[in-house]
Amino acid sequence: KGYMNVSESTGSFMGCRDDMDADIPDEKHEVRTAGSVTVRSSGVGEGHIMIYKETRQVSQAHNHAGRVDRGTALVARAAVGDKVAIVTDPPRVLAVGMTQAEGGRLLSESGVRQVRTGDTSDKAVIVEQSPEMTMDALEKGEAETFGVPPKRVFRVRIDDGDPLTAYYFRKVVGLDHKPVGALKVQFTYPGMPMITFHGDDVRAKNLHPQDPFEKCLKGDIGVTNQSRPHHGLIGIRLEDSKEYGPTGEEPYGTNIAGRFLDDLKRLKGLEDEDTIYIIEDKEESG
Repeated sequence: KGYMNVSESTGSFMGCRDDMDADIPDEKHEVRTAGSVTVRSSGVGEGHIMIYKETRQVSQAHNHAGRVDRGTALVARAAVGDKVAIVTDPPRVLAVGMTQAEGGRLLSESGVRQVRTGDTSDKAVIVEQSPEMTMDALEKGEAETFGVPPKRVFRVRIDDGDPLTAYYFRKVVGLDHKPVGALKVQFTYPGMPMITFHGDDVRAKNLHPQDPFEKCLKGDIGVTNQSRPHHGLIGIRLEDSKEYGPTGEEPYGTNIAGRFLDDLKRLKGLEDEDTIYIIEDKEESG
């Protein structure tokens, strides 16, 4: 996003707890000198980012991620609730959301060779990149960019009124860290009043029920909450209903996550295990 939210500011470090739902492998460990950037890789607070103001000893629970090159005064003075701009070296090398032509230029500028797959035309939209992580792409020296026609990328609005459900949806589809997310069809058939997509039942254990809807509208995107056995399942409603939500659950078992903004007819012909790609419409989100 280009910035870090300051979650805490102590005498020893400035911290960010934006994503405590990350799986961090055990990597490099060093003495945490002033200016060191670490990420907690195990124990309570996995995913916690810390930038140190004072020296602390090596910890096997902290991966050394980098150092502050400029801006130590910001680290020293930032208060809880502030946003601090972050510029990384190397810069991020992710072409997802660009056209194949734009992505090729970005990768080339970083010394990474592009290998086009899927729709390889210049105007196709890149929806997947492998490797996705910058360090892996730079080390390998090439990246595969999978493209689809622009008409195969759909717009959604995410409702931030329920932060847990919005966070879950963005996390599962990938919109928390890249411009284009993906949903894999779990079940659909002709005439069905909804389409359901695979979710993450482990992450969904914390999805508390919302106030039950009075009417679920055509185009609503919903998630089955923790009160039902299939918690985490994601769905899009294709018909209005007062009885059932986008995943086929009754109101109490449904959390509304947002809306599908494009013509639902464009989803016609989907089959089980097909993948659709989505972008978040920021203007619609208001």
